[in-house]
Amino acid sequence: MKRGNTIKYAVFTAIASKASSSLIQLLALPLAARVLGREEFGIYSTVSLTIFTLTLLQFGVGPSLTRSMAEASAKHRHSRERHFYQHGAMLVVSLALVCSVLLGTIFSLVPIDLIFGAGFLPWQDEMHTALMIGLALLASEIMMWHTDAVRQGYLEAYLVNGFSCIGNILGAVIIIFGLNYFPSIPFLLLATFLPNILARLISTYFLWKKRPYLIAKKTYFQKKTLKKLWIDGISFSATTDLVFLLEVTACGFLVARTLGPSEVAIYQVFVTLTAIFRRILETVGGPFWTASINAKIHCDRNWIKTAAMRFYAFYGVIIILGTAFMVGLGPFLVSKLYGAEFQLGRGLFAAQMGFLAMLGWRDVNRYILIGSGKLSQTVAPVIQGLAISLTLGVSGLLYSGMELMYVGLALGIALVPGWRLVAQVVDCFASSDNDLPIGRDVVGRRGDVQLACE
Repeated sequence: MKRGNTIKYAVFTAIASKASSSLIQLLALPLAARVLGREEFGIYSTVSLTIFTLTLLQFGVGPSLTRSMAEASAKHRHSRERHFYQHGAMLVVSLALVCSVLLGTIFSLVPIDLIFGAGFLPWQDEMHTALMIGLALLASEIMMWHTDAVRQGYLEAYLVNGFSCIGNILGAVIIIFGLNYFPSIPFLLLATFLPNILARLISTYFLWKKRPYLIAKKTYFQKKTLKKLWIDGISFSATTDLVFLLEVTACGFLVARTLGPSEVAIYQVFVTLTAIFRRILETVGGPFWTASINAKIHCDRNWIKTAAMRFYAFYGVIIILGTAFMVGLGPFLVSKLYGAEFQLGRGLFAAQMGFLAMLGWRDVNRYILIGSGKLSQTVAPVIQGLAISLTLGVSGLLYSGMELMYVGLALGIALVPGWRLVAQVVDCFASSDNDLPIGRDVVGRRGDVQLACE
């Protein structure tokens, strides 16, 4: 399948996947808020934010695994495909299990009020149960991300999106029709995450069926390969999940400790909007950087430049439409979906949209650099911006509230990664203009392929 077609299919299926995910975010969860009530829904929100920290466990599922699988596949080297597939699986499963046990021990031994505040003490039994269920579910889902990364290396992101769409629809249906019969936090967690896990398991089965050589025999594990995947996974997680967790989850914990469960329920609304925005960006960002890896293999730098410009245009469109939608209709829709208790001002929506605009600008440039083989260069600017964002955001929250918190988070991104990542993209593309002409003939002559900006 041609590279351009795989992106088209990936985008179309990603739209379907994100739309199905929105069924949970915009229909099922508001229904849960009405059935459970604002305070108990706040408990669910707190548990969700807590177990979401397990997304850090995708070490080894970064661009290095996808890149390695893409290169081995392009050269038709099944032994190398099997080598990287099994090393990535070993790393992800091991880290997921070890960290799940450690976090489970902490949640079992440390009092709930010490972690979340005294306001959660009446709900400690429910939270203990929900936390254990959530840890098991997310650890399982993280292990399934290995399949997603491998399929992306084969330019099969459209299959990842297709299975995800099925899981999301099933989860939304279960919540909508089952919550009235089982109005509890554990049921909501199971209905939200378990269908997606099952969909990924089915995807893994079909991956093995199509490429049985991936598991036909064991490979000899090499420390060098594990180290490469692990370091790349740390870099990838540091610029994606770690940043998102600290920007969103850490602020959520602070809201919980200072304002209580009721305000966490409101904060969950904006976490939902942030998650939807990131999924929209990933609709193009994921297929873009994986296809860029394929373009690197064939030294097609012009394709990468053209695709990057289209990515910037896509970002501009969603920011304009998102601002008009959130500021114009956000307060009305939230009150209708979540109930009269969720009456929010336009200023809060405008502040959060400013944060999303800067978050999106950072991520678009980061995707371009990842596709160009510059992942390691994105770590320092993103982490520095994170430190400034948290300092300004937390100060704004303590001084005024969530509105000023989002202003601080946005300003922190603008001060460092907002311009440094752009400068790196410009340097990368400028340096490629001074290199050899790139084309398929270069691959044939040299035998080894390189992108000019590497």
